[in-house]
Amino acid sequence: MKIRSKLALIFSLAISVSLVLLGAVSFSVSSRTIRELTIQSNRRILQQINLGIDANIQEIERISRSVYASADVQEALASLPGAKSESERLRYRTAIRENLMSMMAMREDFSGIYLFPDTAETQPVFVRKGWAIRPDYDVRTESWYGDVMVSRGEKLVIGTHLEQQPIRDPEMVFSLARRIRDVNTGRGSGILLINISNGVLDEICTGAAFQEGSRIVLVGPAGRISFHSEADRVGTVLGALAIPLPPEQIGTAIDVEGEQALVTADYSTFSGFTAVSIVPFAVLNRGSNQIKWTTIIIVSFGVVAAVILSRRFSRHITRPITELQDLMKVAEGGNFHIHVPVERGDEVGDLARRFDFMMRRINELVQTVYEVRIRNQEAQLEVLQSKINPHFLYNTLDTIRGMALKKGADEIIDVVESLAHLFRYSMDGGHDLVSLGREIEYTRHYLRIQNHRLGNRFSAVIDVPNELERVPVPRLILQPLVENAIYYGMEGAEPGTRLDITGHGNGTFLTITVKDNGTGMEHDRLRVICDSLAADAQRFPDGFPVRTGIGILNVHGRLRKRFGPPSGLVITSEPGEGTRVDLTIAITGDSSWSV
Repeated sequence: MKIRSKLALIFSLAISVSLVLLGAVSFSVSSRTIRELTIQSNRRILQQINLGIDANIQEIERISRSVYASADVQEALASLPGAKSESERLRYRTAIRENLMSMMAMREDFSGIYLFPDTAETQPVFVRKGWAIRPDYDVRTESWYGDVMVSRGEKLVIGTHLEQQPIRDPEMVFSLARRIRDVNTGRGSGILLINISNGVLDEICTGAAFQEGSRIVLVGPAGRISFHSEADRVGTVLGALAIPLPPEQIGTAIDVEGEQALVTADYSTFSGFTAVSIVPFAVLNRGSNQIKWTTIIIVSFGVVAAVILSRRFSRHITRPITELQDLMKVAEGGNFHIHVPVERGDEVGDLARRFDFMMRRINELVQTVYEVRIRNQEAQLEVLQSKINPHFLYNTLDTIRGMALKKGADEIIDVVESLAHLFRYSMDGGHDLVSLGREIEYTRHYLRIQNHRLGNRFSAVIDVPNELERVPVPRLILQPLVENAIYYGMEGAEPGTRLDITGHGNGTFLTITVKDNGTGMEHDRLRVICDSLAADAQRFPDGFPVRTGIGILNVHGRLRKRFGPPSGLVITSEPGEGTRVDLTIAITGDSSWSV
């Protein structure tokens, strides 16, 4: 057997066995986790159901206490059994009925409210929706009657049942009954019964977000079903489960009507209702089955991948040499920006490492030649500029100033003087660093010329503390920022635009802010400019992709090269609100600069 076949067999067996074990463990853990999460989730939902039922019963109980708050009702209940005339009985019954009507109006789901006096000779007082009470109805035949009579007046919740009181068309209700006692003597005077439509429980239970395929059953205090997904089961005895459910059966497999299911229950001691969730194991196993089939598919793909990897492994030795050959062809085309990843420690890796070192050295030499060529071009430009006699320029400007003085042209005088200062400052050789005060003076003259040129469309305010004016800064770092603000932020702006130049320092860094309230920049253009500031100079060899002051990029590069980060520029702008440029310079204490 060839080595390639042996490797394929070994890799296939190793990956297959690992995936099978992992899949088996994952299936077991996921099944147990799904069951635990289902129990926890269902228990929280069941608790919410019982909380909703408890809140409704609390409100109904509060409404039932209104019979104690009415003195007329208390008097009527005490006097009704001994009333001698029909008019007295009618008056007492009317007082009681009015109170029951006000109670009935408090909730739309009340089906009927009955007050049964203790004396059998006295007819009950009631208010209900639909048909009247049966003439032969006797409350003493109800199964709950004895419990209410011996109580001290506390509530008794009666589970879902079919109404017994109306003549016809009874509905499914659950009830709250309580013994009514005289507030003065404490003696019993009657029984208050409130029937509530079972739709209240239906609405609470149907609104619960249970897992698809699961069932919820609500069992009332008497053991009868108050809610079931099958409506015809409401009012019947559950039978399949013992209520309350023993703790050892919660979260276990229980045979419910011939089907194995996960059963969870929550019992409310306040209302007596038990909410039960029944989740068939077929529903629980859906997620586990998905994991099982996913594992099988992964194992299958793993075997295929093992075969493919083993075949590729045989070419592992020759692949790095082939890659080096391809990179050499790229280098022959003149592209020396090549990085060779070295991932091996053998002879092939050593060869790749040496080739990578050679490419880096060639690239450094090319970059050095490029920089020398740029410096030569700059030197040639300086030679051309130096051919213009500065004294000739100064004398010419002084002649123009004298002519303007004779004509009384003050604005021309002002512009010429400022221009002369600009020439003298920009052509003054020597130190690359100057004081911030000289840079600000140069900027003032530049602003004066621009303001004359634009017809005084903007105002400029320079606020820099005097102690900062001796800080050394590179020459010509403010003028490009001001020029950019004027050309791109003020020329299209309304008259009265303002330009502020402020400065502050903390002993380590000097920050100068150039801010205008002009037209601002669009977000796309600002993003490209910020990217340009952050990019390597080689990123845009053919020029920057936006029309912006190249001087800004030059200033940023000069500061970064001389002082290093975080020195440089930070630009923020909003369309229609203006632009702000923050210039940060490290205070180095360098004294080799011109005052």
